[in-house]
Amino acid sequence: MTLSQVLLDSRLTLICGEDLEITQVEGFYIGDLLSFVMGKAKKGQLWLTVQAHPNVIAIASLLELSGVIVLEGVKIPEETIQLAKEHKIALMQTNSSAVEMIQALLSLS
Repeated sequence: MTLSQVLLDSRLTLICGEDLEITQVEGFYIGDLLSFVMGKAKKGQLWLTVQAHPNVIAIASLLELSGVIVLEGVKIPEETIQLAKEHKIALMQTNSSAVEMIQALLSLS
């Protein structure tokens, strides 16, 4: 599955990463505790979280994740958006919960 296929879900808004839509998504990781994500998420996974701090982008870049979806309508700080652009990390937002989003994403795959 590619990011462009993920973005077929109308609940998602692409914040940045328009040029990354051909990026392959190798699975999903749901987690909000950054230290857990550091130890458990795998390269190519799409990370679903309620965290919107700039450190989310630093971790996504370090782990070579395919992108980040910020859940539950959490406001994304401008600093996080700028960092995502600099690190070429696809950043998306939704008002949906993790459960709602993962059900939708799994139905796309």
